[in-house]
Amino acid sequence: MSKDRLMIHFPLMHPQLLPDSLPDAIRLMDPGCVEQGEGETARYFRSGDLVYEDRLARQFLQDSLEFGEQFKQASDAAYFRAGSMENFFSGSMQEIKSELLSPPKDGAEELKKKMTDAQLLLLLGFHLEEQMLELGALQHKINTSVRDFEENLGMSEDDQCGFGANFSSHGPGTLAHMSMDWRRLVIPFLWFVPGQAGLVVSDLLILTSLEDKGLKRTPVSREDLVEVFPDWNPHVPVTCSMDNISGGELADLTGVKVPGELANKEIMLVGCLV
Repeated sequence: MSKDRLMIHFPLMHPQLLPDSLPDAIRLMDPGCVEQGEGETARYFRSGDLVYEDRLARQFLQDSLEFGEQFKQASDAAYFRAGSMENFFSGSMQEIKSELLSPPKDGAEELKKKMTDAQLLLLLGFHLEEQMLELGALQHKINTSVRDFEENLGMSEDDQCGFGANFSSHGPGTLAHMSMDWRRLVIPFLWFVPGQAGLVVSDLLILTSLEDKGLKRTPVSREDLVEVFPDWNPHVPVTCSMDNISGGELADLTGVKVPGELANKEIMLVGCLV
C-alpha cells in the first residue's frame, strides 16, 4: 500500500453526495464535463482516454438527452442509440447489400465505440446526480418555506392540521434512488481509471451486494490507513478493507459483462464505511 496510489470514489461523482468523514485525498471521476479549477473541482480526476472533453463532452450529453426525448420508451432509444438498426433487416437483401458496401470496422473503431458508450454512461450518471442535488435543494427550500408559514400561523410541530405532514410524503426517500444504478457504471469506471488505482466504495448496500456474490473483504488496520491517507484523522469509527481485484473478477461480482480489454485490468477495491 502506498500514499501515492490514486484513489477514486465509486460510483458517486459529486462531493456533496459523499460522507463528510472521507479523506480529501479521494478523487472524483470527471466524465469530461467538469470545469477544471481550484477548490472542489481540483478533486476531480480526468482520464486522458476520454473521447470527448469540455464543450464537446457537454454537447455530446445534450445531444444524447435530446435524442432520448424522441422516444416514449427508454428501451426504444437504447435500441437505436446502440446502432441496432444494422440488424433491422437481418437476413434480407438490405442487410447483405449493407455488408457488401460498408467497409469493415477495424479494431480502433470498435474500441472507440466502446469507450464512447462508456463515457456517455458516465456523463448520464453525472447529469442524474446534478438533477438529484437540484431537487434536494428545491425540497429543502420548500420545507423551509412551509415551516416558516406554519410558524407565522402559530402552528406547532405537533399540530396535526399543519402543512408539513402533507409534504412529508414527498420527503428525502423520493430522491434516494434517482442516481443511476451503480452496476451500470462498473464498466465505464473500469475503462477510465488507471490500472492499479483504487476504487473507493462508501455505500454499505454496494459492499453488502458484493459480499453476497462472494467478495471476501480484507480488513485494514488503522496503521495501514495512515500509510495510505497520512493526512486523514477521522473522529468517527471507520471500517475499511482493501482487495486487489481484476476487471473480470469485479464483473463476476456485479453480474455485468466485461469487455475482453478490461478482463485482466487490475485495480484495488477499497471499502470504506464511516
